[in-house]
Amino acid sequence: MPQSPAISIIIPVYNAEASLRRCIDSLLAQSFGDFELIAVDDGSSDRSAGIVSAYAADDNRVRLLTPGHGGVSAARNCGIDTARGTWLTFVDSDDYVAPDYLERLISGCEDTDFAISAYSVVNPSESPRAVNVLAGELLTDRNGNCALPALMAAFRADALGFVWGKLFRRESLDSDCLRFESDITFGEDGIFCFSYLRHVRNCHVSLNPGYFYVRSADNSSLAMSAPASVRLAGLERFWEIIMSKGFENLSVRKKMEVYCLDGLLAAITADRLSAQPSLSADDRYGCYDKIRQRLLPSSYRPYVPFFFDFCGRFRWWRLYERLYKLIYL
Repeated sequence: MPQSPAISIIIPVYNAEASLRRCIDSLLAQSFGDFELIAVDDGSSDRSAGIVSAYAADDNRVRLLTPGHGGVSAARNCGIDTARGTWLTFVDSDDYVAPDYLERLISGCEDTDFAISAYSVVNPSESPRAVNVLAGELLTDRNGNCALPALMAAFRADALGFVWGKLFRRESLDSDCLRFESDITFGEDGIFCFSYLRHVRNCHVSLNPGYFYVRSADNSSLAMSAPASVRLAGLERFWEIIMSKGFENLSVRKKMEVYCLDGLLAAITADRLSAQPSLSADDRYGCYDKIRQRLLPSSYRPYVPFFFDFCGRFRWWRLYERLYKLIYL
């Protein structure tokens, strides 16, 4: 039986023939070569599966899985179930990486449970823009490692909203039976990351922006175009996770509460202003009541319905978030 690789790279693929070669070429050109590349075709109708098959014929590190169409979460789960690496990392088929990306990400990970990298955003007709995953100063040891609470306190709000640009220990995923939740189609990456972080003791931070996230009109608008009911289901699940055991640190929890509040208000307001709302008035005010009960001090609760209605009518939902920060944080 062949020796297990250090890293299993999992790529969910769906009608990605336009970008897939660039993605795979960048991975096969890595200075760190101890990996397997698992491409999971999610029922593509284009030549994506054939492209991967050609690479697999030339390089025994490449494998193609064809479980049929089940969505991106099911595709990633299929990859996790067959992975043999000590570490797992995810790459989207639209994206690509620098030649030293894996080498710098795994360096210093021996005594950690998790690794995260800075990344670069690629917009059409623009030069790549580097994004630091940290919002402030972070104390690390000489290997760039730190304890989880310190890391969480210094993170940018959106740093854990994606599964790419990270390393996860396969043993931890298997021991906790952690997989993507296929019934959640909004915020599934963040839910997976935070579910994993409940069991993390320390982590490695790479400030090398070697992952290139390619932003297109399609992937930029997809999340915002999701029905409010779908977005609310994802945010509800995220809320359950941050309120569970493992996130007792109050400063971290409050930061995540604001993230939830932002998402809830965005979903409710967008639906209210839509020509075809998906939420009934009862559903909408049920959401208001949940926010009122969970997040606001009791002395302000009677004013919440009026304030939500006011913000929604005038598209000022961010005003409420700012007020919340002033009175609660």
